[in-house]
Amino acid sequence: MNSAWTYRKSFRKGKTYIIATVGAVVIFVLLGGRGAQQGYEIAVQQEQVAEEEETIPYAAYFKEYAPIVGWDWELLAAVGYAESRFRPTAQSQYGASGVMQLMPKTAAKYGLNDSTVFEPRDNIEAGAQCLATLNHQFRYVRDSVERTKFVLAAYNAGTAHILDARALARKYEANPNRWEEVEPFLALLSDSVYYTDSVVRYGAFQGGETMRYVGKVQNTYRRIKQGRFMLN
Repeated sequence: MNSAWTYRKSFRKGKTYIIATVGAVVIFVLLGGRGAQQGYEIAVQQEQVAEEEETIPYAAYFKEYAPIVGWDWELLAAVGYAESRFRPTAQSQYGASGVMQLMPKTAAKYGLNDSTVFEPRDNIEAGAQCLATLNHQFRYVRDSVERTKFVLAAYNAGTAHILDARALARKYEANPNRWEEVEPFLALLSDSVYYTDSVVRYGAFQGGETMRYVGKVQNTYRRIKQGRFMLN
């Protein structure tokens, strides 16, 4: 552990104390002494959760499997963070499982079963393989930075709706290979005027979550590159 990280960790502990103390004072004013103690405990818990979320517990696996996609390992890790906060036991209401939140059919496609899907190493490897497949599917987007955005969107929403948004972009003379020009058409897929268009093959779609997802992963990637996550 280097001295710079030691300093940052000490600073975070100090910040935790300050935030907790301020929270306690505010609740003391509102609820009295007992409320102040409760406020302090809640604030400390919130800061502890935030600090846990800034730890990458499986960095070695992200580093091992990122070359499958041809990405920086930090970007692969950013996907894991966005999907599950790196929790290997995470399960969504839609059936996605593990660190990379793989749907059952996707997990099976890459060799996982009901048990191995919850193994961090196996799940991260399969997630990287899935992303590599998507990266190949969008190979016609020559700019690698732009292609990454399409890959992230497809990982979140599936390829079909991204292709529909590209088709609309092309029809309305926007650049179908530039995410910022395709993104508005993904949002328009919730409007019947657009999802019933003859170039749209896969119907209505609420694109807001996917648009936020792409931005979230990119922001987390930058934060990891800046050293704002601790490796475990």
